[in-house]
Amino acid sequence: MRTANVERFVTMVGEMQRVLAPQGTRIVVAIPPNAQSVELEALPAWTDALAYPVTEYDLALQGLKAEGVATVDLRAVLRASPRPRYLLTDTHWNNRSSVLAFNAVMAAAGHPGWQVDPAQLVGELHEAPRGDLLRAMRMPPDVKEENFRLQITDRSAKPRFDPALSHHNEHIAFKSVVRDYAPTGQRVLIMGDSFTAVTWPRLFANADVSVVGWMHASARVTGNCDFSFDDVRRFKPDLIIFARTERFFPCYGDDWPKGLPRPWTRAVPLNVAP
Repeated sequence: MRTANVERFVTMVGEMQRVLAPQGTRIVVAIPPNAQSVELEALPAWTDALAYPVTEYDLALQGLKAEGVATVDLRAVLRASPRPRYLLTDTHWNNRSSVLAFNAVMAAAGHPGWQVDPAQLVGELHEAPRGDLLRAMRMPPDVKEENFRLQITDRSAKPRFDPALSHHNEHIAFKSVVRDYAPTGQRVLIMGDSFTAVTWPRLFANADVSVVGWMHASARVTGNCDFSFDDVRRFKPDLIIFARTERFFPCYGDDWPKGLPRPWTRAVPLNVAP
């Protein structure tokens, strides 16, 4: 349990909300869960003997509630859905789980009318590119991957760079981009990772939004909390969806967003929460 790192994450989001509240920005935290947190029926039998009184996910939700930050427990959302929920040869959720999670976030944000219809959007399973787990776990090379086909009719323009989001993740695939939807409407900023980068910015077809931005929640692929808060402020979002995946959301070391005031004045040792 990385308690201090989780508490640092909670403090960070709470401070973000305090700074942005005067301009009317709302923050919703939705942590994409690890497969092991959802597919409990697939875990080995010996895990039934383990008794974790609280997990990092639980601790984060409790802390964010105390900070007055809106959250949605995506573990419960996905557990209520049928299998398959995750890819076989990759650590990511599949397209259907992504859509179900998006709808849950829209409800938590107070915009149930922005949800999409999974029956129309999620198609049949089809063969998909295989992931890194195939090689890492030495699976037979003939193992097939399947994913649900997404039937999206884009209402937005193609992604473009925005001068407000000038800082980018170190990985070329995670550049900060925006999609224009309409001349007027709310401004949405998704702060996430590979779980949300491709699909979520395209799902606002039913939403009263003008632009949807996406930025990685870290300057590093495997980090967190070291993004540019200056970019966030320049973008002037009405809604922030913070969706860093479960295994990476705790703040490491002395990581803190650039431009976000620290709520403490003394130096904080590495891996110790304020």
